[in-house]
Amino acid sequence: MRVKMQQFTVQDCKEALQDVLNAFRLPENAHRLNEAKDTAGNDMLRMMQIVFPLATQIQMEVIEKYGFPGDGDGFCTHDLPEPDLLCGETSLEIKPDDVYGTCNNEEGKLQGIREIPKWKVTDRPQVKFQNAKKDQMYILIMRDPDAGSARDVLHWLVTDIKGSSLQAGKIDGTEQMKYNGPNPPGDQHHRYQFFLYEQKRSNVDLSLVKRIHFKLVPFLERNELCPNDVVASFQYKSFS
Repeated sequence: MRVKMQQFTVQDCKEALQDVLNAFRLPENAHRLNEAKDTAGNDMLRMMQIVFPLATQIQMEVIEKYGFPGDGDGFCTHDLPEPDLLCGETSLEIKPDDVYGTCNNEEGKLQGIREIPKWKVTDRPQVKFQNAKKDQMYILIMRDPDAGSARDVLHWLVTDIKGSSLQAGKIDGTEQMKYNGPNPPGDQHHRYQFFLYEQKRSNVDLSLVKRIHFKLVPFLERNELCPNDVVASFQYKSFS
């Protein structure tokens, strides 16, 4: 059986609502108005108890997957250095020399990225930076930006590195992500990049640190840094 719905105009609804409000204003109905307010308040509280934790959970899942809202969108205005700025005067010394060589020539210009078979770089390298500030703490990051859908892959992360140790070619900081040597699939040639930053915070925020899908810029922003704050860098290519 089909029920015919009565049609109401906007004016009809306004008049009906006004009648209800007028009825509540009568002295004998004052207690009902208070009851309605209490009921509405309790209903709102129950709804917030359900909705707020759910919204918080969704927000945290989004942040975990995609980074902080606004990361890289206002705080840091510059992207990573261009490839020809990854060497030159700010180049790290990655040793042994007979394996890694150098990625700059005598004029400090990029002379082509050295290509190294992955079996030669399975062990963590020695890292040296003679221009490090003796009393400054540093962060060292090694990443693969060419990992396709897994981009980026974090191969090494060390924090709390003393400048005096870098001058001596030692990495005595806290290894937050253990060194994992290059492993490009098939016949692919991937770049492997080292970035050295001055550490601004005594307690580094590691909430975004993960091996796969590592997001460099949000990580830096969480730690009061930007990509162009890099003080020294290095890169090479590796293949199977």
